[in-house]
Amino acid sequence: MAEKIDRLTRVNELIKRELANYLEKFPLATAENMLVSITEVNTSVDLRNATVSVSIFGGKNTSRNEIFKELNCKRTDMQKV
Repeated sequence: MAEKIDRLTRVNELIKRELANYLEKFPLATAENMLVSITEVNTSVDLRNATVSVSIFGGKNTSRNEIFKELNCKRTDMQKV
């Protein structure tokens, strides 16, 4: 059982790193003067689903909502990475 936990931890960190690299290569258009970072990734045991936590520093609430909308639109592109 410890093997599965260790494997999930490594998979979570790998997904987190790849998503951060994607956001660095393809910056969000609405994230002007704001910092968007991937804080946590939780993958299911069967590796079919992952929940990604995002932090947004700076900006107003309306700008933050626009960033979440843009991230949702780019979701399929990020899944291909």
